[in-house]
Amino acid sequence: MRARRLPLLLSLLLAACLNCAAAGLHWIRDRVELAVDNTVEVVHANFPYRNDGSSPVRVLVARPSCDCLVAGRSAFTVAPGASGSLEVSLRILGQVGALRKELWVATDAPGDVPERLELDVTVSERVAVRPRMLFWTRGESSEPKLVSVSVSPAGAARLVGVRGPASGFVVATQPGKEGGTWQLRIRPSDTRERRSAVATLEFAGVDGVPSHVDVYLVVR
Repeated sequence: MRARRLPLLLSLLLAACLNCAAAGLHWIRDRVELAVDNTVEVVHANFPYRNDGSSPVRVLVARPSCDCLVAGRSAFTVAPGASGSLEVSLRILGQVGALRKELWVATDAPGDVPERLELDVTVSERVAVRPRMLFWTRGESSEPKLVSVSVSPAGAARLVGVRGPASGFVVATQPGKEGGTWQLRIRPSDTRERRSAVATLEFAGVDGVPSHVDVYLVVR
């Protein structure tokens, strides 16, 4: 009788071990791909998960690969059978091209290995602003410096105004020779003292969504 029970006990033990191995937080999607243009400052993504085990799972840490990536929650508990999503926000910071950021998530599940979540963002350059930062040295002539602005395609957006700086700098805007282009002439009122400011270029898109790009001004 004991000999007959042994295979049954082994089968039950194996099934229990398999259930233990399957238990824990299951990431339904561990990679998100997004496409935006460079007038977008922050993109948001969601990584859905589900607790397939019979015990609560606590997320101990969600560690991003850079300071520009922020997780909505860094420590929380997921009940057995519960599901949800982890929201992350990525600041574009004027970057253009392909961006890949990672988020490492560790839990208290037995035998857990930190999960790597990937966010791939392709940023197209709808609005080109060059340069994005202008410098003057204290004591130099307050000559205006130029900022070139172009939109691609030409009808995708139009420059509707420049907000700021409130004082210390003078900004003049004029259309460029080609459609979808503008030129800014910016100068400090004087260069006797150090100062910094931001000129915010405001655009209206054909999709009705407003956007803006910042130009940084510094007397050093």
